[in-house]
Amino acid sequence: MSFSIPFKGKAIPITNRKTLRHKKVPTDKEAYEICNSFAFVLDKLYPGYLWQVGMQQDLVFIQNMSLNKAMGERLPLCEFDVDGKTLMRLGGSILERHYMKRGKRNEADFRGLKRDIQYNAIPEM
Repeated sequence: MSFSIPFKGKAIPITNRKTLRHKKVPTDKEAYEICNSFAFVLDKLYPGYLWQVGMQQDLVFIQNMSLNKAMGERLPLCEFDVDGKTLMRLGGSILERHYMKRGKRNEADFRGLKRDIQYNAIPEM
């Protein structure tokens, strides 16, 4: 799977590179567009979940808000590959940590999750 990063209103396909490399820290607008594209890809890969993607300087935070609002994954932007495999692996690991199968959300499994008082799913230990 390959994807493009929206920049200045246009989708720029990323080719001839293995990873997303920035020579400088992305501006707020670039970070917003990168986070939106990452959330869009996660929503396409794992529909039915509420994904939140944020960025602080060049560190990307990925959380699944429908499972656990306090847990997630962090990875530098330069570690993400162009094909989206790293994004797929991170999203899948968040789901598997909470005993959910990769792919579309299964309502029976989702309702059967053990949750704490803040309605966060309790992950495997």
